[in-house]
Amino acid sequence: MRVGFMGSTRTLIISDLHLGKGARGKPPAAFRPIWQGFGRLIVNGDVAETSDPRRGDRARAAVESLKSMCEADGVELILLAGNHDPDVSDLRHLWLWGRRVLVMHGDAIHPEYEPWSSTGRIYQRLFTEAMRQRAREGSRLASRLAAAQWTAEQHWANYQHERHLPAAARIAFQPWLILRIFDFWRRYPEAAARVLEADAPEARILIVGHTHRAGIWHV
Repeated sequence: MRVGFMGSTRTLIISDLHLGKGARGKPPAAFRPIWQGFGRLIVNGDVAETSDPRRGDRARAAVESLKSMCEADGVELILLAGNHDPDVSDLRHLWLWGRRVLVMHGDAIHPEYEPWSSTGRIYQRLFTEAMRQRAREGSRLASRLAAAQWTAEQHWANYQHERHLPAAARIAFQPWLILRIFDFWRRYPEAAARVLEADAPEARILIVGHTHRAGIWHV
């Protein structure tokens, strides 16, 4: 576990590249200009679709390509696991700047997991149950992250048995999903603040991905 590093190295944090997603996805080389001038690149979860049974091989090849490009550019690459790539790294969070900044993907923040998914409510129940079972295992933060990882693994283990439509198609047939997504976005910053207060009170800043909504919130 890497904890608390700082120093003079310029660090870039990005997330949710979802490499290997298919024809609409971008190749790793498309992101190469972004990290120029930085010495360290942290990809905060969902770097690639490594757990998707339809895209896993292509996604893993994309991750290896990303690693090779960073090595060639002299950039230290740190991958944090997310809910689409729980197998890509043993790291699920990082502490920066003397534990004042916590970096994690963000799927462990809110039990609704993925409100835009047709199976989101199922995995909300799984996450809640996993949290209950892990309540006394190590630190609260470690338990939360382990519960999120287990939930993601269950999702992909059962993926081939579920019906799946693109998000746009699901919203077209189930327009109320729009309300669930906006409500999820609305409640997410305060949910994140509660997690910090309960599980990581020393942190003053939390950096997450997962929601695909860019912004800065003061709570």
